[in-house]
Amino acid sequence: MFRCSQLAFVAVLSLVYLMINPGNSFSADPQNEALPDDLGTRKFGADWESFLGKNANSYSPEKVISPWPASGPKILWGARMAEGYSMPAISRGRAFLFDQAKGTARLRCCNSENGKELWSFNYDSDYQDLYGYSNGPRCYPVVDGARVYILGPEGLLHCINIANGKVLWKINTVTDFNVVQNFFGVGSTPTIDGELLLVPVGGSPKGSDKNDFAQLKGNGSAVVAFNKYTGKIVYQFSNELASYSSPLIATIDNRKYGLHLARGGLIGFEPATGKQDFFFPWRSRTLESVNAATPVVVGNKIFISETYGPGSALLEVNKGAIKVLWDDETRGRDKAMLAHWNTPIHVDGFIYGSSGRHKSNA
Repeated sequence: MFRCSQLAFVAVLSLVYLMINPGNSFSADPQNEALPDDLGTRKFGADWESFLGKNANSYSPEKVISPWPASGPKILWGARMAEGYSMPAISRGRAFLFDQAKGTARLRCCNSENGKELWSFNYDSDYQDLYGYSNGPRCYPVVDGARVYILGPEGLLHCINIANGKVLWKINTVTDFNVVQNFFGVGSTPTIDGELLLVPVGGSPKGSDKNDFAQLKGNGSAVVAFNKYTGKIVYQFSNELASYSSPLIATIDNRKYGLHLARGGLIGFEPATGKQDFFFPWRSRTLESVNAATPVVVGNKIFISETYGPGSALLEVNKGAIKVLWDDETRGRDKAMLAHWNTPIHVDGFIYGSSGRHKSNA
């Protein structure tokens, strides 16, 4: 009888815990986190653990192979990929591959030097693209310490142990924040700042008409900061809706800024608190348009670009405020850079990038 009472008591406690934490079936303890062994054996080479690299500027510390082989570098290994636009993340001798096939999303962890699969994590994905494009993931896996984060086009956010592929916590951002399906699903890669995982969500009030896309409003979840260890919400802010640019952290004049090009324009904020510093409207008047390229930061200047109408602009940041140095909308000249999905790169005072969309103007 006593044994049955104990079991019943434990079952009740477990049920209460799950009711309080419906989205977090697992949690990670930062105090007991141990990094898995580094599987890499190369003496040279750098990891690439997040979208656009360590400093979110597409710069790699690698040096060009010299001399370059006439027939190209030797292929060491390859892996078949299913649907999706995600690229591999590399960390501690591991490559993380994120794709989707026949309704099943998959994250594979392989040895980055020989391609041997170490583990695979799968989950059901019901995402169907509204325009008939790929149903696979758009977001890059983000590796931080002993964890890797993936965000699928259907809005499922997972935190996974990189040692064994076990789920530490998970959240459905679409249902939890009432996100109306965007043109191409969820496609902004999260970013890490300290103990925070910054995720562009962009939900709408409950009861919003999903068929009246032009009239959608926000519900204060343009950017949601989660505790990266537990998945608990730390803060959320802004009524901007989601688009496809990824947030970044930049230090400008000895102050850290969070920058996110949302559907309607650029948000500048304090990443530790979510306090908004500024908003710069920048979006095409065309309904079916996106902001997808990540802002490029050089010193105290921010370059933003899109391809559907306004084009590019250069902003200057000073003590939490912005000044427009120039923008394509008002300066009456040809639009030299119309970045679409690919983020431009700054090198020695010049911006290099892929401009335009579709074959007609790319």
